[in-house]
Amino acid sequence: MAPNAKKAVKEEPLTLEDIQKLITMLDKSGLHELDLEIGGARLKLAKPSPPIQPFMLPQQFHSPAPLPPATPAAPAHAPP
Repeated sequence: MAPNAKKAVKEEPLTLEDIQKLITMLDKSGLHELDLEIGGARLKLAKPSPPIQPFMLPQQFHSPAPLPPATPAAPAHAPP
């Protein structure tokens, strides 16, 4: 908690209306989460984080190396 922050003094349990107001305040603020302790009860509100997009490299397709040009095979032995 910040050194100059003031603690709210409320000893009654939170009502549904109180929680809805806190949710509205959280939505309108730049905060991402709010953690409170009132009368021994803890309440933590947090905005959902955006889904994590998996990082995928672009697929690269490699074609096989070209074959060397065909050379005519030499006869095994020359005719007489």
